[in-house]
Amino acid sequence: MPWLFADDNLKPMLLAAVALAAGLIIYRLQTRRGRDRGKAVERPTADRPRPSHLLPGKSYDDSRVELHDLAREIIGKIDSKLALLEQLIRDARQESARLETLLQQAKSDQPPANEHNDTEK
Repeated sequence: MPWLFADDNLKPMLLAAVALAAGLIIYRLQTRRGRDRGKAVERPTADRPRPSHLLPGKSYDDSRVELHDLAREIIGKIDSKLALLEQLIRDARQESARLETLLQQAKSDQPPANEHNDTEK
């Protein structure tokens, strides 16, 4: 790529080409957005159900009921796992408090240990 910048006369042409390409890209994006903005997006309602080819073998209402049941089942599983996690956290806090108490008792019962042992001579 250094050969592109070797000639000072090519620099302005290269910058102009990059600016032109960027301008064309922006222009095309703007015109595409303008065309898409005018189109209304159709959403299924009670009057216009979802096309049957999207839900093969089931009606829209059957699929909604099935999805609702699946959501309830998943929410139930999440709730039970959350309750179990909360219980485990409570147990861990109780055990932590018990260990802290035992540690404090052990520290108060034992005299401080000397750094140098006198038996080694």
